[in-house]
Amino acid sequence: QAIMDFLIEYRDTYLEAENNSVWFDNLKSVAFRHHFTDNKTYKQDPTKYAGNITDASKFVRLAMTGKVNSPDLYSIMLILGLDICKNRLNELIDKIKNEN
Repeated sequence: QAIMDFLIEYRDTYLEAENNSVWFDNLKSVAFRHHFTDNKTYKQDPTKYAGNITDASKFVRLAMTGKVNSPDLYSIMLILGLDICKNRLNELIDKIKNEN
């Protein structure tokens, strides 16, 4: 459920950022609210968290590209534009809902 909640809030709050740093800070902020954490903390006790920031980023990357690995996600999302990014997040959210 943390993944679904993360994706929904990320979709609802996503705005194109002025640079990669601002974009990533927003992603981290949303992820932290949904029980993701930094990599060091996650490694200490993974059972306490939904995942780490890398995991949260992978879900966004999967929504945008259909793959868990890709070039710079910030640049991809800028090229796709706000509407397409939100639509792709919706598609992944719907896919997860239908699998459960």
